[in-house]
Amino acid sequence: MTSKLSLFFCSHFYDTKNIKCRRSIHHEQNFSILGLETNTGIPSAGIMSGIPEVKDIQRSNLYKELRWDCGASEYIAVIVKSFRYGHGPPEPAYAEDLSWIALRRELIETGEAVELQTSRLVILYPGQGM
Repeated sequence: MTSKLSLFFCSHFYDTKNIKCRRSIHHEQNFSILGLETNTGIPSAGIMSGIPEVKDIQRSNLYKELRWDCGASEYIAVIVKSFRYGHGPPEPAYAEDLSWIALRRELIETGEAVELQTSRLVILYPGQGM
């Protein structure tokens, strides 16, 4: 994956306006930021609950929309950065939690949200070969 995808990933993820906020998180939340790019150079980015596996990414609206928009592509390159935020017993991050987290770039920049792992993968379209 190119650094172009990484730059898009960082700038696009934080462009989150008009999102309803939750005031605080009382449980440990695991979430991931995803950056996707087709082999034709079309990027997309988003946030998901937990630490997604390939099948979770393929079922996400983010992936489905990118694939729909770029049907001529042979594959999608993916960067997944997974984080933990909050205190208390771990819980999946729900939609309102993800919205709240997405508005707070400083959680990631200051290390308040602890990075758990970074994964890079390529998802081939069914029936495509390389």
